[in-house]
Amino acid sequence: MFALFDNFYRVLQRVIFRLEPSYKQTWNNRQQAVSEELPLIYLKRLLPGAQVFGPVYYRWKAAGGAIEWCETDALVIYDDHLFVVEVKAGAFTYTSPATDLPSHVASLRNLVLNPASQANRFIDYLESAPEVTIFDCAHIEIDKLRRPNFRHITPCAVTLDPFTELAARSNHLRKVGIDVGQREVWAVSIDDLRVFADLIDNPLVFLHFVEQRMHAAGSNVVDLDDEMDHLGLYLTKNDYTRFAAKLVGRRPSKLTLNGYRAPIDEYYGAIGRGESAVAPTQGMPVRLAEVIRFLAGSNIKDRSALASMLLDAGSEFRNKLSEAIEQRLREHRELKRTLPLSTYGDMKFTLFCWSQLVPRQAAAAVEHTQVVMAANDEDRRPLLELEYTAEGTLGAVHWQHVGLAGLSQAELNRLRVAGSALRKRRVSGVRKEHRMGRNEPCPCGSGRKYKRCCHP
Repeated sequence: MFALFDNFYRVLQRVIFRLEPSYKQTWNNRQQAVSEELPLIYLKRLLPGAQVFGPVYYRWKAAGGAIEWCETDALVIYDDHLFVVEVKAGAFTYTSPATDLPSHVASLRNLVLNPASQANRFIDYLESAPEVTIFDCAHIEIDKLRRPNFRHITPCAVTLDPFTELAARSNHLRKVGIDVGQREVWAVSIDDLRVFADLIDNPLVFLHFVEQRMHAAGSNVVDLDDEMDHLGLYLTKNDYTRFAAKLVGRRPSKLTLNGYRAPIDEYYGAIGRGESAVAPTQGMPVRLAEVIRFLAGSNIKDRSALASMLLDAGSEFRNKLSEAIEQRLREHRELKRTLPLSTYGDMKFTLFCWSQLVPRQAAAAVEHTQVVMAANDEDRRPLLELEYTAEGTLGAVHWQHVGLAGLSQAELNRLRVAGSALRKRRVSGVRKEHRMGRNEPCPCGSGRKYKRCCHP
């Protein structure tokens, strides 16, 4: 079925060329123009407000080592993400690899290896200096870019042909001579981008999916046959690379996970039959979804990093976080107070909730976070503050990374004393509720076992 629809366009193309050979150049020119335009249309839908440059020219090393003008098809910038987009409209071979393997390898070189090399060349240029200049087709400067401004860079090879099974595993083709290099490359078809634009309505969720997708590209465990299986796994398992690694355990083998695209197929099948259809989405508790929606509609700096930090969490942590927010809002109404929440381990941050009943105290939030850091010997900790309206809806988000650098020795000593007292209060409070097991995590938040930390 996939092959039928993947090759329908090319079959139509060959028929037209046979019936009207003189139309071939016009077809190719229009195909190239549309192929270069469509990916940017869908990426703009997925990332509204993104900066888009293209085509982009820059002075860099050619194959022989000489400095000359080089080109990349497009750059898409959204917050701290950069997509280096290379578009290829060439046809993937329709012959069987059993009878014509060289044609398959040649197609992969043209549609995956060449654009991956071009994207990597631009990233090398970006990393070559503290600041680099990009130019338009007339070689007029259009902007300057700095590598530290981008937390995540995605080399993206967009193809007209959705050569399903091979594109999804483009980073695992070294055995047939297709080595895309040390950086993971996202080989994706225009059809795939259209589906993403249909199903993902939040730019920060899309960016988080891309981060998880690129983790999967670099995994020695995940080996999927279709881009929609990647999306299906993300919607159901979130960090699906970790999910696959747990299934495999210590066995050094790849895991092929099929069938996760089924909800996507069912959705489009229902639309095709004229039935009511609900797009598949990733489950998310209400309060967390509210934060992600708010961030997507804001211009908060590094909002993508904050959203990714929250979306990295598994379902259990997400539910606990949502419940903790609700609990603090109830305390605002009933007790006129708020209690901070500090988490540890992989999901380490401090949360404050504020409202009209308990107005924001920014300096107190920073100091409490510093006390938590001093109690646990941390150098840096994210602080998230959520302000709610009288109706209980989210009205503002503040977030920063709190550090101890620049404080005087007297201030550090004061924070350490306060941190030690905080640890004792936590341990004492938990011990009053139940008898602590020696191998339980210490309630002080250090991450160590109780017997190796605050046990008397």
